[in-house]
Amino acid sequence: MKNLQTRAKELFDKNTEKEVVYATADGYLFFEKTKAEAHAGTLSDRKVQTITREQANAVEPVVADPQLPVPPATNEQLMADATNQPDVDTEMAALNTASVEPIKPTKTKKK
Repeated sequence: MKNLQTRAKELFDKNTEKEVVYATADGYLFFEKTKAEAHAGTLSDRKVQTITREQANAVEPVVADPQLPVPPATNEQLMADATNQPDVDTEMAALNTASVEPIKPTKTKKK
């Protein structure tokens, strides 16, 4: 799993107008501090960490040593990695999971 600074750097690279992200203890990243605090309120560890673009850019890129063999990942490892990654765009994820009640048409009286 990538560390928060690395994930924040990737998020900043995609959102060049943003200068700060807020991270919760479970690894979710938010652009709005109030949303991060609200989410953190649902966790046992309620801390919210501020990560600036400058801090995220200080992360050294990880480069694989071409001399070292890379063992193939099993399907179980790949699935575990995919399911354990917090969604970077948590605001959109929250929208996608929100329940929506259908609007019932009303009957109109004929005049």
